[in-house]
Amino acid sequence: MFGSASEETVQKAWDLYKSMWTQLATAYKDYDYHLVFEGGNEEIGERLNDITDYSADGNTLTEDECYSTAAKINQTFVDTVRATGGNNADRFLLIPGYGTNIANTLDERYVFPTDTAKD
Repeated sequence: MFGSASEETVQKAWDLYKSMWTQLATAYKDYDYHLVFEGGNEEIGERLNDITDYSADGNTLTEDECYSTAAKINQTFVDTVRATGGNNADRFLLIPGYGTNIANTLDERYVFPTDTAKD
C-alpha cells in the first residue's frame, strides 16, 4: 500500500502500520528481553511497490523513493515501539535492511533509524 498512487491508500498504510505496532508493543511491553520485535523483513525495500488486492494502483515509487520510504517506515517502527514504554523503552529491535539484501543495505541511500535507547 505504500507504493499506491492514491494518497488516501498511502495514508491508510501508515495508519495501519503504526496502529499494528502500537497494539503489539503495548500488549507485550512488560515481556522480558527474550522478546525481539522486527519491523518488516524483506518487505522493506522494492516490495513497497507490490501490486496487491489492497493497492491495485501500486508500483509508483522510484528506487530513491523506496529507500526514503523504507527509512521512514523503520523510524516509525522504532519511535512507535519506544513510545509504549515498559521494557520496550530499551528492548532490542531488529531493523530490516533494504530488501533484506546486504548490498542494498550498504547503499548510501539506506538510512538507519535513530533511537532513544542507549547503546
